[in-house]
Order: sequence, then C-alpha cells, then structure tokens
Amino acid sequence: EILAMASRPTFDPNQFARNLSPEEWKNLVDQPESPLQNRVFQNAFSPGSIFKIIMALAGLERSVINASSVVRCTGEATFYNRRFDCWREAGHGEIALREAIQHSCNIYFYNLGQKLGIQDIETFSRRMGLGVKTGINLLGEVPGLVPSEKWKRRARGEPWYPGETISVAIGQGPLLATPLQLARAISIIATGRVPALHLVELNLDSPKDAIPFVLPVDFVPENLEQIREAMWSVVNDGGTGQAAQVANFEVCGKTGTAQ
Repeated sequence: EILAMASRPTFDPNQFARNLSPEEWKNLVDQPESPLQNRVFQNAFSPGSIFKIIMALAGLERSVINASSVVRCTGEATFYNRRFDCWREAGHGEIALREAIQHSCNIYFYNLGQKLGIQDIETFSRRMGLGVKTGINLLGEVPGLVPSEKWKRRARGEPWYPGETISVAIGQGPLLATPLQLARAISIIATGRVPALHLVELNLDSPKDAIPFVLPVDFVPENLEQIREAMWSVVNDGGTGQAAQVANFEVCGKTGTAQ
C-alpha cells in the first residue's frame, strides 16, 4: 500500500475542476519542468548509490564477497586503464561490506562490479524489479533501463566495454530506474517479499482486496539481514544518512547522489 506519493514540480489540480482555457492548458504543457509528469513512476533516473544495495545483495548471492571481504580505498582506483574516484578524496582505508554501505564507498563497489560483470548485475537488477514496470494501478508507468551486452548492441550497435560496468556498479552510466522501482526494491530487502503495489489502502478482509505478497526468488535470508544491518548503520551509526535519524524510531536507509 502506497500511503503517500509526491512529485515536484507540480500543478494546481483545482484547475481541472473546471474547463481549462486553451491558454491555461498551453501554459501547463509548454512548461520546461513538465509539471504534468509524475516523476515517481513516469520518469526514470540514474539511481546513484542506492543501487549499491542491489550490488551488495548480488555479490552475497553469487558468493563473490562475504561480510569480511575487504577492499582498500585510497580515494581512487584504476580499472581498464581509466581512473575512477571515490566520493571521499582521502579514501576510506580498508573497508568491508557493512562499512562500504554505511559510508557509501565507491571503490568497494567498483571492485564488486568488476567481479560480478554486467550479466550478473543485469540478472539481479531484474530480480529486484528494475527494468520492468511495477504494475501499479496508474497509467503511464515507464520500465526504466537495465543495460546489458545485448541491449547495447541492439540500441547503439556497439559492444559492451568492461569499463562501463564500473560506472553501472555505483548506479551511473545508462542504468535508469523510477523512484517507485527503487522503493519496491528496498521493500524487498526490508520484508523478504515482493509487494503488489496499489495507491490506496486496501481492506484485506474483503475478498476483492486480497492482493498477496509474492515471495522473491529464494534470496538467502542471512544475506538480506546483512544488508538490513548495514542500512541501519547508514542512519544510526555515523553513516552517510545520519541526518535521517528519528528519535525513538528505528530507521534504515541508503543515501544516493546521481550525476
């Protein structure tokens, strides 16, 4: 149940309670900010560091990392003869998975992306609901984009280069997701279930409203719990999301900045 949804910039819905004049309609549709588009599900964006959550789960599920796998972050690293930077110029030092999520270390996830490769990244992104519509009961939803070797050959007539995987690993490059898709992905982490999304509160005592939760594809419960604990530390243990702390209320989170 989606209890709150907001998109900005917006418009005054009271205008539609009467007949709009041609001038009023033209003013709405011609605005460069496109206020009639609901950015929650009708626009897709680079997810940025929120995507590191999906990367972490993919790494654990594929057993290419575990909780104690350590990467040394000096603030920069070279992959395929190109330099990639961490957001923290001084680096994070030696860092394991929990701290990599807690402090959103780019270098850790660059290395993880290189280990996984674009095929595994695509597979797990789709298992987490990216690249496909959520099926919410609203019109105009877009599917976003999960890049792959096949997609690039079809869309751009070029091969996929390994260096592109490094950018995708931190939620950049051609990867696109709607805010709604990301909310659902985090819901999967939080609950271990894939929700059927509806914009209204449902009366589950009514047979017509009995919409089930569908179990995801056998994610290891311990792996989900590792991600949850790391997301708790993002907010409550000096991580990048500590501004989201709520007194006397447990909050988990993940910061994300996209270029």
